[in-house]
Amino acid sequence: MSSNYSQNTTYTPATAPTNATGGKSKKGLVALIIALVLVAIASISAAVYFGLSSGEKSDKDKKEEAVSVIREDNEEEKDFGMKLEENEAEEQAEVKIDKKEEEKEVKIDEKEVEEEAEVEVEEEEAEEPIETETEETITEEEMRANITEEGEKKLQAVEAVEAKDTFDVKIVNKSVAKDMSADAFSAPDGLVLTIENKTGKEVKSVELCAIGYNTDEEWDFIKTDYMTISPSRAGRTAVDFIKVFNTSEGFSIAKDSSEELILTFEADNFIAIKAIVASYTDEEGTVHENPIVEEWVKAVAGMSDPGTIR
Repeated sequence: MSSNYSQNTTYTPATAPTNATGGKSKKGLVALIIALVLVAIASISAAVYFGLSSGEKSDKDKKEEAVSVIREDNEEEKDFGMKLEENEAEEQAEVKIDKKEEEKEVKIDEKEVEEEAEVEVEEEEAEEPIETETEETITEEEMRANITEEGEKKLQAVEAVEAKDTFDVKIVNKSVAKDMSADAFSAPDGLVLTIENKTGKEVKSVELCAIGYNTDEEWDFIKTDYMTISPSRAGRTAVDFIKVFNTSEGFSIAKDSSEELILTFEADNFIAIKAIVASYTDEEGTVHENPIVEEWVKAVAGMSDPGTIR
């Protein structure tokens, strides 16, 4: 009995492995499935993770690229703005330069116009003869106010000689221009003598004799400027007050024409001026003496023939 029991006991476990093996196989399959599921989950998680990471990286890269683009755009806009400012500055500088050049050209043009105007004025003044019409012009007759009969006879004696003057170069007109000179060293008035040339040749120079008759009714020396010292009257005759005037270098009278000579003096001191051409020099250098001068001098001295008095 005991042996059979033992055998049965031993036998029963013999069938157990089959059942145990089948249980283990099922468990392994389950475990495998679970493992596969876990692997799948892990793969999916990894894929999701890497996908997210990749997406985040891509977004980050995009953001960085966008920021970079924005920065580049900002830099370009900044550069463009700077270039615009530089261009504007250059244009403004060019405008200023152009404006300065225009102003400079305008000033130069104005200066040239002024210089040309001054030159024209100077040329006109040089070309125009001395005009006495703008000044107060008086005749010798007008100067003789309130002259005495004796004084009138003295002047008429000289005038009678001058009326007989037939010299080819002679004084044909005489007048006084008041306040003609503004020079502080020159006498203010001018004795204007018109000299006519009938020689048929050019006259190169003229010599004049002149004397004044003052307000005291005496023959007097003509002072042409304030630097001239009048001679003392003591012991002097009328002839001593005759003054000889010579024309300056460059003076000439064309043939068959006339020229004006001006002697400066102070007209208020005189009531008459007497003058005559004493000699002239022609274009060939020949000097011609006026034969009537000696008689003119005698008339001034009061030694002329009474019959010549008008």
